[in-house]
Amino acid sequence: MANPRIVVFEDLDKNFEQLKGPLAARLEGVAEIVRYEGEREVKDGNWAAAEGWVREFLMVPAPATLAIVDSDLTAFSHPAPQQFIRAIADEQAIPTVHYQSKVESDHKIKRLRRWQEKGIGIEPGTDHATIAVICADAALGFHRIAEKVAGSGETPRLLDTLRNLLQPPSDAPLHLEQFAIGSQELLGVIDARGKGDALRFVATWMGYLIFNRILAFPGPILNKVATAAYLSIAPVELESPDIQEALLPARYAGPFNGSGAWWRSALDTIIAASLDKEARTVPTGHVVLEKLLTRKIKASRCHDGEELDEEAYLCILTNDVVCSRHSDTPEAWIPQGADRCRIHTDDFEALKGWLGML
Repeated sequence: MANPRIVVFEDLDKNFEQLKGPLAARLEGVAEIVRYEGEREVKDGNWAAAEGWVREFLMVPAPATLAIVDSDLTAFSHPAPQQFIRAIADEQAIPTVHYQSKVESDHKIKRLRRWQEKGIGIEPGTDHATIAVICADAALGFHRIAEKVAGSGETPRLLDTLRNLLQPPSDAPLHLEQFAIGSQELLGVIDARGKGDALRFVATWMGYLIFNRILAFPGPILNKVATAAYLSIAPVELESPDIQEALLPARYAGPFNGSGAWWRSALDTIIAASLDKEARTVPTGHVVLEKLLTRKIKASRCHDGEELDEEAYLCILTNDVVCSRHSDTPEAWIPQGADRCRIHTDDFEALKGWLGML
C-alpha cells in the first residue's frame, strides 16, 4: 500500500503553515501533504464545477488517506463550505478531521454526540500545532487500519479485524463484542461496491468506530484522564517515567495511540499481581503504585475538588475526573460499553433540556 496522502482544505496561508510544519515533522518521509488550491472561480454560480474540483483533489492520483478541513473557507475564490467538502469525502469514504476556532454554545452537546459522527471533530479553539499532532496521529491510524482491512480477505469480519488492530489482552474481547452489535451489516457493502471502494468504506467506518467511540468514550480502553481516575491518581502523574514504566504492560498500542491510553483489564492485572495472599480487599491503583514505586503519588481529585480514594470516572463533557457521588450516567446518550464515562451532576442538570431534544 502506498504511503499516506493527506489533503488539507485551509484558505489562509498563515494557518496552513502552522499546520504543515508540525505535520511534516511528525510524518517526514512517511506521508505526502497537499493543500487544496481555492483560487479558481465558478461561473454563474455553477457549484458542479467546484464539486468536481473537490472530488478530483480527494481521489486523484489516489484516494486521500485523510482530509483535514477548516470550518471557515470563505477566503477561497469559489464556494466550498466545510459541510460540502465533508459530504463529498463521506460519499467516497475518505476520512475527515474538521476544526474551527469559534466555540459555539452547543459544543458540549457535540462532544456527547461524537460517537455517532462520520468525521473527527477537534475541540473548538484548539491551536494549530495541537491540531497538527491530532491529524498526524489520525492519518497514521487510518493508514494502519486500511492496511489491515486490505489484508483481511474478501469479506473481513468486524470482530476479528478489531482484535487484530487493537491487540487486546486475553480477557478484553468479551468487552469488544459490545461494539460490534448491530454493525455486521456494514460489511455487506463488499457485495454492493467494487472491492477497493468497499474495503476503503469498511476501513473508514472502522476508524471512526475506534476513534470516536471506543477511545473517546472510555470502557475497555481508558484515555489519560480516565486512567488516572480509575487508578485514583492525579492525571499529571501519568507523565512520570516511573509510572509509565510500571503501567507499560497495559499500554494501548493500536491505531490512534498518540495521546496515550491503557487497557483497563491489564491495569486490573497489575493491581491483582501486587496483592498479598492474606489481602481481603482490593486496593486502589494509587495504593498499589505507591507500594511498587516506594514514593508518594498525588491522589486524584473530583471535579468538585474532593480528594479521592476510590475508582472514579471521566466526565465526558468536561474531560475531567468525577466521582460517583457528583455525577450521573445518562445511559441513552453514552454508547454501550463505555462504563467509565459519566457526566457531572451540574452539567447533567443544565443539559437535560438539550438531551431531550437530541
